[in-house]
Amino acid sequence: HCAAVISGTPEDTIRVNVEGTRAVLDAAIRSGCQRFVHMSTAAVYAFDDRPVVDETTPFRHEGAPFHVSRVTAEQVVWAASGARPSVTVFRPHYILGAHPTATWSTLLAQRMARGEYVLPGNGSGSWPYVHVDNLAAAVVTAVRADHSIGQAYNIVDGHTTAREYAERFREWLGLASIPTRPELRPWHGRLSGEKAVRELRYAPSVSYEEAMSETERYLAECGIVKR
Repeated sequence: HCAAVISGTPEDTIRVNVEGTRAVLDAAIRSGCQRFVHMSTAAVYAFDDRPVVDETTPFRHEGAPFHVSRVTAEQVVWAASGARPSVTVFRPHYILGAHPTATWSTLLAQRMARGEYVLPGNGSGSWPYVHVDNLAAAVVTAVRADHSIGQAYNIVDGHTTAREYAERFREWLGLASIPTRPELRPWHGRLSGEKAVRELRYAPSVSYEEAMSETERYLAECGIVKR
């Protein structure tokens, strides 16, 4: 289950992210489904000033409606994990990959072109990323392994900064600059994916540079950027 909305009214985020999760989970239980994989997000964590965030980091208790709704959705899933279906949860952060609805490729380029994207602080904040193909491979591995039952995994290919990532798009789009919000404090820590490496033998097959080349090609094919 990986359906969610990232924007909209608080009522929309609760209806889709929380009640939608509950509906899918209830249907899985009624149908006798044996395994339930929930695609959560690292946005559930209370990042604060922690230098390292792993699967034991506490959840946030407040924030934007999206963040709160994703925390609540996970709580719904874990509340049902004592029975069937068996649950495994994934918590990626920034997912790379080319697709019309991809938040951090197509939609980001469109937002930047409209002047709607701003960098928090000076853009030096951490940007833990994973390519969608690598994430999908981790899901396949997990559902074939009994030891992943009842577990949550951060899936991380590596880290860059928000500015470095956005600068690629700025250059492709031919923009002069990217607006910033100096009053927003970025997080400078590291999202640990060591548990997935240890238990799932996770190793990404698509590199960061390959992901960026794929995105640039796709945006050019769509006419969003000009080569």
